[in-house]
Amino acid sequence: MKLVPIIQEVFAKINVDAVGPLPITASGKKYLITAMCLASKYPDAVAVSDITSMSVVDALLQIFSRMGFPKEIQHDQGTSLMSELTTEFFERFGVGVVHSSTYILKATQLNGSIALSDEYFVFCVPKKAQTGRNMFTQPYSL
Repeated sequence: MKLVPIIQEVFAKINVDAVGPLPITASGKKYLITAMCLASKYPDAVAVSDITSMSVVDALLQIFSRMGFPKEIQHDQGTSLMSELTTEFFERFGVGVVHSSTYILKATQLNGSIALSDEYFVFCVPKKAQTGRNMFTQPYSL
């Protein structure tokens, strides 16, 4: 059995995921790009109107402006995270990439912590869309 090393530096390794489609907000956003620091479990999310590579890179820049650029990013091999643009973005900023399987149950999934934060964000967005209230403060405004 191989021991998993303890992550000692906050925001050095993060999990990223694309969530949606969700109910469309007043500003036309229906997807979330979510990120979670593996050391601190700090979650972050940016609402986007689509999950094209350009939208994902823009969302990641917003997230990294708050967290800083990680040394390593982990994702579930979503199309927009595997694109040429996203791959070049990670390479240019020296971000290592680790892929996790998309078909493993959440309890044993390497990307399980991000799945839990996704569930939280998915719960909040429909409530915001239904009530018209902004449940997020800036910069999370949908």
